[in-house]
Amino acid sequence: MKKLILVTLALVYLAHADSFKEWLPKGKSVGAFEYMPNTPHSPAAFSSVDAKKLTKSQRKGQQIYSKWCQPCHGVGMPGTNALAVAYQGLGIPAMLEERTDLTPDLVSTFVRYGKHSMPFFRKTEISDEELKFLGDYLGRNAK
Repeated sequence: MKKLILVTLALVYLAHADSFKEWLPKGKSVGAFEYMPNTPHSPAAFSSVDAKKLTKSQRKGQQIYSKWCQPCHGVGMPGTNALAVAYQGLGIPAMLEERTDLTPDLVSTFVRYGKHSMPFFRKTEISDEELKFLGDYLGRNAK
């Protein structure tokens, strides 16, 4: 009976092996501009901003955001939760994509120097060109 169950499980696994593939196989990397917001199976699939409503520069910034920022600043993530506590009662959104007070210069400062538990990012991680795109994206709502 145990053998039958194991054989059955093995056959089920083999029949559905393609559906268990990782989005990014081990040992492989992906460039920031390969992240496709709002596409299933992409880490950028959870962006709350419709890429169709963005300029070309802002779309590139969204891709940078998806790769480098969203893992901490996405919905329910540690960076967003920390900002929610810090801004409690001030009317400032914890979600960076919803902020209206972020300018490209302010984004650049936080990215290059970090803040509290947020690390800084070197030019080898986020280039100056990519940082400009990121600033355009996060600063698109600035008033």
